Amino acid sequence: MNPLSVSSDMVHALLYDRQGRTWVGTRSGLNNFDRQQGRFTKFEQDPVGRQLSSEGITSLLQDRKGRIWIGTINGINALSADLNHLKVFSGNTLSNELVNCIAEDQQGRIWAGTRDGLNLFDEQQHRFIPYTGADNSIQGAISGIQPDDQGSVWVSTSKGLIKLYDSFRKLQVFNNYTGMGNMQFSLPAFCKTADGLVLFGGINGLIYFYPQAIQLKPFDLRVSFTGLDILNARVVPGSSYNVLDQSINKAKSLRLSHEHKQFTVYFSTFNYIAPASIQYRYRLNGFDNDWQLCDNIPKAVYTNLKPGSYTLEVQATGPLGEQSPVRSLSIRVQPPWWRSNIFIPPSYWYWAL
Repeated sequence: MNPLSVSSDMVHALLYDRQGRTWVGTRSGLNNFDRQQGRFTKFEQDPVGRQLSSEGITSLLQDRKGRIWIGTINGINALSADLNHLKVFSGNTLSNELVNCIAEDQQGRIWAGTRDGLNLFDEQQHRFIPYTGADNSIQGAISGIQPDDQGSVWVSTSKGLIKLYDSFRKLQVFNNYTGMGNMQFSLPAFCKTADGLVLFGGINGLIYFYPQAIQLKPFDLRVSFTGLDILNARVVPGSSYNVLDQSINKAKSLRLSHEHKQFTVYFSTFNYIAPASIQYRYRLNGFDNDWQLCDNIPKAVYTNLKPGSYTLEVQATGPLGEQSPVRSLSIRVQPPWWRSNIFIPPSYWYWAL
């Protein structure tokens, strides 16, 4: 270690560890303040020559095992409490090389937030694994990770504040659609007070709350079919398409001509409290292998289906993970008249067998 003054360098992270050492992370390295000599010394390498993944330090944390986690602009590092062993996790082993924040939850698990995604450290495999949540909703830049006293972890992201709970099998999203407001979070503005108050800072101000006081009620979600388009034209009962004799929400089935090469079915739950927090998925049994997620407008679009019988299934999911019953609609696509049983002569049936 060499003497170094950090008075003129940009400081990004501070840590006072359980051994009484003061660590200062700057854009040009990791420094330890020697109180007896009254000066800083820069950490260069461990006894066997292992160096940090980058000298650009972004975050510092000491976990319950004594390890000092060092986030950098190119990966993350774990330094033993005795400073004798350094483990390096390079940037290409994370969801993004730039580490914004590090946290330890109540179970001792290590989380790392990067410029593009959340990562959870696997102690058995000794590596970081990207964590996107059950529905891949944790995306974008992670600004802060703050565990609370109830076993949940709060994550500030570029798309809102996310609560991970129920052993991280479930999540809630808080943003301007759920009444939190349009909050753009700052780095690394987050903390928890001694009495459990959680705070997150952003360019528009500060939000703070007691997690146990936030109780959201699940929505009673029911999917309704709201519209039908054929060849980009709206279809209503009695129209020339001769498909609907009543509203589509009351229809049990649709019989489409082979000429109806493109059709769209619209649906909704008519939730006006937080409509943007409702996610929709659909699948057409007989055509789709997996569920399809809706982007903005809840609708299902299909083109050039082969003649046959299908079943459209639609389901909605609320912000607490609550799901609606699956709504179904039978769809029959008729073959062209020259392929119907009435037109094909019996002799062709025989030779076709």
